[in-house]
Amino acid sequence: MKSRLLTIVFTIINLFANIEQVVCQEETDNKTFGLSASVQGGQLDIILPIWVGSKIVIAPAFSVVYVEDAAIDLGVGIAPRFYLRTGRVAPYIGGRAAAFFLMPSGNAQNITDWLLGLTLGGEYFLDPKFSIGVEAQANFAISDDFSGRFGNPGGLSLNTATAIFVSIYF
Repeated sequence: MKSRLLTIVFTIINLFANIEQVVCQEETDNKTFGLSASVQGGQLDIILPIWVGSKIVIAPAFSVVYVEDAAIDLGVGIAPRFYLRTGRVAPYIGGRAAAFFLMPSGNAQNITDWLLGLTLGGEYFLDPKFSIGVEAQANFAISDDFSGRFGNPGGLSLNTATAIFVSIYF
């Protein structure tokens, strides 16, 4: 199951890269990559948005929570965005794919959860290199048998979420 999910994630990433080559050959308004911080329900993610065209961003995302002598919770994902238009207000549609790894201290079992989702959001550019944004998400989660992360251990769930983020582009 996990290998199939990884294959699907990498196929989607490859598809996004191929769409960009065909659809968007324009300049990126001097934005190449950025650094974003996203707050979502008490969780802080670091996102690295990479402009691969004037209207497409591929954004790897990372989160780490370390609790001394208890556990490390690591999240790794990717969140492509397809901007409907660019300018001061830039609405987008996108996706999310992520894996979450809980690694407890001691002899406890590691836990892995998976997430696939769709997003709808927008960025407001205060300056061409600085923006604030908001995002609504519909997520499909696959939980580990011993996970309490999505409230359905060993099962599938559908949830909604929101995120607020701030980005600086270079």
